[in-house]
Amino acid sequence: MAGREMTNDCISEAGLSRESLVDALQNKTEHFQVRLSRHRRTSELLRRENEELKRSNEDLERFAYAVSHDLKSPIRTVSLCAQLLTKQCGDTDSEAGQLAQIIQSNARRAGELIEDLLAHARVGSPDDTATGQVTPLEAGVRSAIESLDGELRETGAEIVYGSLPSVVVSRTHVEQVFQNLIENALKYRRPTLAPRIEISARKQVGQWVIAVADNGQGFEPEYAEVIFQPFKRLHGTEYAGSGIGLATCRKIVERNGGKIWAKSTPNSGSTFYFSLPAARTCATEG
Repeated sequence: MAGREMTNDCISEAGLSRESLVDALQNKTEHFQVRLSRHRRTSELLRRENEELKRSNEDLERFAYAVSHDLKSPIRTVSLCAQLLTKQCGDTDSEAGQLAQIIQSNARRAGELIEDLLAHARVGSPDDTATGQVTPLEAGVRSAIESLDGELRETGAEIVYGSLPSVVVSRTHVEQVFQNLIENALKYRRPTLAPRIEISARKQVGQWVIAVADNGQGFEPEYAEVIFQPFKRLHGTEYAGSGIGLATCRKIVERNGGKIWAKSTPNSGSTFYFSLPAARTCATEG
């Protein structure tokens, strides 16, 4: 009783009654409930917008895949007709022969672009049978080297890598990333210098960060983000390719819970980094 009287005296001395204190608490509670209700409505709206964006992206990917697939047949027909026309012309120096060669060259380039678009759209689509199994990175590097054997021999390139870990990503995706990055290093090499590509990995919490470093032309730092956008090419049509390889790398890496970025200095080479989930393997990888 004495404690309660003392408390009441303190409230009175502060100019507050018990009723006013209860009213203040009720107002605070109502204010909190209003804010909580608004937060819930905002969260629900964001959730719906995210779902709609996801559906829209999936529809766009399916559309790109379907269109790319359907374009393969007419492109093959144009290419075949150009080849037949070239044979009939015989003299490639004639106007008709030159036109036939131009048609054939452009049909070939269009076919390559279609194939790259299909590969890009296939990542994460229902047709992508990748299961996210444990894959040794060395297996992906070796497969990429085998696929690019001709270009490696032609350029005299050297690829250096030591013991590499395993990641929780499908082998197909690992191969695609390494093939695109190595091919990119070969394409943008310095004319007077044989390409040298070094591949390494370092452990972070739950992930491996893989580095692919080259001694090529490099690029200005302000383009470090631009190069990962589809069809963004720093050199225009000066070099072969569709401009979608790095965009496909980003899509693969991000779909597997990682990220990809690059650092470069003009005429001093580039280093591409990407992170992927680490596999629980032997202690030597940890």
